[in-house]
Amino acid sequence: MAIIPYPNPTFHEQVQLRPMVAVQSNRSELTGARQALDTGYAWWEATVVVEPMDGVCERAWRVFTGRARGSAHSFRLPILEGPQHSWTSTVRARGAGSGYSLVVDGLPGSATPLLAGYYVTVGDQLMLLDEDVATSAAGVGTLRFHSPLRRIVADDTVIETSNPWLLACFPQNAPPLTRTFELAQDGFSFDVMEAY
Repeated sequence: MAIIPYPNPTFHEQVQLRPMVAVQSNRSELTGARQALDTGYAWWEATVVVEPMDGVCERAWRVFTGRARGSAHSFRLPILEGPQHSWTSTVRARGAGSGYSLVVDGLPGSATPLLAGYYVTVGDQLMLLDEDVATSAAGVGTLRFHSPLRRIVADDTVIETSNPWLLACFPQNAPPLTRTFELAQDGFSFDVMEAY
């Protein structure tokens, strides 16, 4: 499995992200009471809507879908239309980490540079921040997540905070591309799921 380049420009109109959570839930037939077990496992699925484009850009999409080889290869799907913030320092893991939080450095000092609801990508895993991140004067802060990191994050791992992506693949085959008589590509949509 390879990671193939994603078309640039993307021509996205929207990316509809769906957090998928493995929860077992049962309801009593007698009382209606509910019991739920959150197993802690989670992944992302998404629907991407792409606007119409000319034939030159459409060729890049044909090459991309061909390289994807159905669900064999993965790609880094940009999930935002622009950067989440304007500062440019590199954020890195400070020590190894796992679970629902990760200590990082490289953030602006004595600030709240990342807010609850922001996305970050940690070692190719898209994460949703559960709390605002307040930093020390040295730019150290703790990222807290809705779901756990799947593996131990090594010290000094780069964390993408400005333009996060979802490491994704097609669930089955690539989407159909329909070329019009004007040598342009109609808008289309396709589903992806997190690849890991």
